[in-house]
Formats: sequence, C-alpha cells, structure tokens
Amino acid sequence: MKAKKKLSQSLVRLFYLLFVFRAFQNEDHQYKYKIVKFNEYKLKLIIILVIIFSSMTHAGVTGKLSGSVKDSVTGEPLVGANVVVLGTDLGGATNLEGEFIILNIPPGLYKIKVSYIGYEAKVYQNIRIVVDHTTIFSINLNPKPVEVDEVVVITKTPLVHRDLTSSISVITREQIETLPVSSYTDLLSLQSW
Repeated sequence: MKAKKKLSQSLVRLFYLLFVFRAFQNEDHQYKYKIVKFNEYKLKLIIILVIIFSSMTHAGVTGKLSGSVKDSVTGEPLVGANVVVLGTDLGGATNLEGEFIILNIPPGLYKIKVSYIGYEAKVYQNIRIVVDHTTIFSINLNPKPVEVDEVVVITKTPLVHRDLTSSISVITREQIETLPVSSYTDLLSLQSW
C-alpha cells in the first residue's frame, strides 16, 4: 500500500515538472518556475498518461478462490458449508447453490479446509493463489454419521417452591402401589389429610 502511494506521488510530481511548470534560470542562477499554457494536444496527452499510470498503480495484489461444495453421493449442493484458508483469517460459507467466493487472498500456496455438519472434513494442500486470478476449486464431501456420546441429565427438585401459593402433596408410583386403594377416588380421599 505504501509503495502504491509513493509511486502515485512520484507520478504527480513528474506530471507537474513535465507539463505544468517550466524551469528557467534568472541572472542570479536561481531556478524559477512559471506556469505554461496548455494547448489541446498537450491536454490530450496528459489525460492519456494519467489514465495509463493510474491503472498501473491500482493493479491488484491479491487473488480470489471460488468454487462449489457438493455431496459426493447425491451431487446436491451443501448449503452453509465452511471453507477456510488455513494460516489466515479468511474464509466463507456456501450459498443456496453450494457456491463460495473468498476475496483478497495474498498470492501463495495455501491449505484449504472444508467442513459441514454430518460430513467428513477435508483439508486440501498446495492450492495456488495467483494475483488478479480466480482459482476455481470444486469439492465433494462424503457423508459421515454424527456420533455423540450419551448425555445424562440429573436434576434436583428444590424443597421450597417460591411460585407456589398453596400446599401440594406429591406421591410417586411406588407409593401408590403400596397403598390400600382400588380407585383414584380412594387415592384422593387419602391425600386430603
């Protein structure tokens, strides 16, 4: 970025020295500058040179990675698959068609990691990114069942319920089986005490 700025400043100075000011020496051997009037030919030449030099100073210094991610079995696009350029903070996700674009990647060789839930993650090596060039990269991921360890949740009921405005009685199944009742009405009459 600094090199571009210095180059553009140098071009502006050169432009002024060549076309706007004319240097001349006075009797004291000091350089003086005066503004030169433009004719139509010089003006056209200046415009052409500015266009040429401005396009040279704004040439790209990065590349682009583009492609698609699909299921290797069905060929369907994978929506939301993650594509990451390892070693950088660059990456992206696929759109509804399974396509992705990652911009502003500095030139070089990179490792690309592609992952999606329910599919095997893959890392591709030696992907070359070239300045002002789009590297096209299509990926097929293999389905993989998601394995999760067993989760056991243990809860405890608090002794005092703060949101309760009346008294309640809780009876478990084991307690009901041991009680001498034949119907639910008998059970309710026992609970009213």
